[in-house]
Amino acid sequence: MAGLIAVPVFAQGRTGPATPSSALDVLPFPGTPDASPQTAITFPALSASRLRTVTVTGSRSGVHSGRLSSLPHGRGTAFTPARPFANSEQVKVRATLRSNGVISFSFGVAAPLPGMGTAARQTSLQPAVRHDVRDANGFTHSFRSTPGLHPPIEWLSGADSDPGSGYIFADAQNTIQPGPMILDPAGHLVWFEPLHHSAALNVQVQRYQGRSVLTYWQGYVIPPGVGVGSDVVLDHSYQTIATVNAGNGYQTDLHEFQITPQGTALITAYAPVKANLHALGGAGNGAVLDSIVQEVDIASGKVLWEWHAYGHVHLAESYSGKPTSKPYDFFHVNSVQQLPNGNLLVSARHTSAVYEVDKRTGKILWALGGKHSSFKIGRGANFAWQHDARMLSDGTITIFDNGAGTYQSENQSRALRIRLNGQQATLVRAYPHKPALLSENEGNVQDLPDGNLFVGWGNSPYFSEFRSGGRQLFSIRLNAPLQSYRAYRFGWWGQPTAPPSVAVSATTGGAQVYASWNGATAVASWQVLAGPSPSSLVPVTRAQRSSFETVLSAFNPGPYYAVQALSSDGRVLGTSATVHS
Repeated sequence: MAGLIAVPVFAQGRTGPATPSSALDVLPFPGTPDASPQTAITFPALSASRLRTVTVTGSRSGVHSGRLSSLPHGRGTAFTPARPFANSEQVKVRATLRSNGVISFSFGVAAPLPGMGTAARQTSLQPAVRHDVRDANGFTHSFRSTPGLHPPIEWLSGADSDPGSGYIFADAQNTIQPGPMILDPAGHLVWFEPLHHSAALNVQVQRYQGRSVLTYWQGYVIPPGVGVGSDVVLDHSYQTIATVNAGNGYQTDLHEFQITPQGTALITAYAPVKANLHALGGAGNGAVLDSIVQEVDIASGKVLWEWHAYGHVHLAESYSGKPTSKPYDFFHVNSVQQLPNGNLLVSARHTSAVYEVDKRTGKILWALGGKHSSFKIGRGANFAWQHDARMLSDGTITIFDNGAGTYQSENQSRALRIRLNGQQATLVRAYPHKPALLSENEGNVQDLPDGNLFVGWGNSPYFSEFRSGGRQLFSIRLNAPLQSYRAYRFGWWGQPTAPPSVAVSATTGGAQVYASWNGATAVASWQVLAGPSPSSLVPVTRAQRSSFETVLSAFNPGPYYAVQALSSDGRVLGTSATVHS
């Protein structure tokens, strides 16, 4: 890297910036128009020992002192300024190397508008669905043993031919008690975590530090359908072991949380920034809601990589219509996947396109769909307002084709599997729901190990599984307007730290005993203990676990009772507290 390396500020192009092929491996990407005032400056290819000096100068704020630090996983060096940059300024960076080389580039700083956190605090947190928690209208369950839980009631049609594919992971929205939940293959509740003042979305099983973990986003959903919260990682006892937050002054959005094999997380964020929208028929002093992707080291919380849609995708690519007084949500990122080549697959709802983003340069390599697709779209392979684009190991791409958004473009939503051949995008198979559903937002497609496809239908409150050939096997329905952002199937085992729960209703000569254990997956049967005092309990009856809550009849006057959860081989897994009838 001898000599001066000059990189010009890029101009917005049709699908990417006009960066030279020898673009610098630096962040923010050279020419970024709206970096955060709190951004760090990163040299991913350089260790701190290779840097002699780093000079950072803002056009308004002047020279910035700062601190150099090594990033985890050998991901280079970060320069963290001692104070934020000024709004709407240009920042020049000049780094001299010990090899006498020089790196020089510049980027722009955003003029941020009131942040999403302010909007969250101003948003009403009351649930959209009103109903009697005693379940008089069929929206939620009520349990005697766990009276604080009110998860959605599920309705199953068809049959799961392969329960070995695992449990069903989803979330409950638009209900009096939102939260993450796990169902068994028959649609019965296994675990539910009620969240009284926030929501949980994108519940799934991932791997972190060599073990399986439960992950989801938790926070507040605010217009226009973005999130302000945190991503959480739970162990098999449902205890939080890690929390992931966006860096550089941003708030963690709900749309994506993917853990990489390196122990990092790919997450999304949204930021309203001032922008000239005159060319789109909007105000010259308008605002854009930028979509941002970050890679964050989970253990340290440091930002390792960051990409902004604004500056890489032209605003005119959007189908969002004419700008209004609200920040123009031209892109609306809703899924991110790390590809085997290290690049990222990014889905943008409001451009109706999926992109491959070069991880080193930030440049868009190709676009599938949208106004300027790099591929000719074959018959039936069209999609619009899509969610959850994933490239599979055979190179095909699954997409949840909503078909409806700002305007309706299709008569039903579909799960799609698309193959890219040269410059052609060909439909492998479409998976429509029977009866037909049209989901204006949310939704996902999961390729299962046995070749089946599992589909979450977003704001149409269904989950369904299909054979690879297209036959629908079963479907689970919630009562509208309840819904789930995504739905998945994974293997899982849960062993809660809390003991089983019990409730007793006295009967003539005995009692009705209600037993449950929220989140426990190994319970095969329940045993009732009864006696005249808490210290003299003996087993009096046993019954197979029937669903989340099992009801047992104990013909023993007690008046003290407890329950024990038993494994399939009869071992005691847990014992409840003792209660008086």
